Amino acid sequence: MIKSQLHISRRWFIRGSLASVLLSSCGENRLTRTIIDAYKLTFQDRPSPPFTREYITKLPYASISAKIGKGPKSLLVLWRVENNEQFWLAADGVVLGIKKGRILKTAGLPETIIDTIPINTDPIYLGLHKKENHKVYERNIDFKGKNSIYPKTVKILSNFSYEGSQIVNIYDIDFETILIRETCTAKNLNWKFDNLFWVDPNTGMVWKSVQHVSREFSPIVIEVLKPAA
Repeated sequence: MIKSQLHISRRWFIRGSLASVLLSSCGENRLTRTIIDAYKLTFQDRPSPPFTREYITKLPYASISAKIGKGPKSLLVLWRVENNEQFWLAADGVVLGIKKGRILKTAGLPETIIDTIPINTDPIYLGLHKKENHKVYERNIDFKGKNSIYPKTVKILSNFSYEGSQIVNIYDIDFETILIRETCTAKNLNWKFDNLFWVDPNTGMVWKSVQHVSREFSPIVIEVLKPAA
């Protein structure tokens, strides 16, 4: 186990990070604080949500679950969409910025992704359900460690491979999916890893994914509970 994993507590969402990291430059701190406070009144200091299909159906929000490695699942709700990027908010203030299933930004984790800059079109945006879209993909990721002053940019090269059809069960509903493996290499960090995407065979929608966002801790496992309209 990597040493820093030992310091990731059961509640890995770090309070208050949203306003300071993602939205402070947008002049929306007051609105953001209001949303976080309202969410805390609903979810914080209560037992972990039951995560049953009945519970999910009754949620008034689009929602996903997320966990790090083998840790517990946490609930995130969709609170805004900007330029087709969805910002998913947790009760403790963590945010995941996701587009078409790809994590582009994070806040509130031990290492922050400030931005992801594509060098060419991400095959996920084109649809991973079509093999002709499985092209080599390059992107730059701007990281900022907890104690860093300046972000460090990492260039990642990706290749995609078809792993076959799979049934994914998300709380009593079976989804027919295609499993796609993304093999990623960051040469300047000597870092190689695989991301996994379970996508709808007709639309390319990502129902489940396992994505690495740092070398310092296990990947994030995401399941779509209630998709955005």
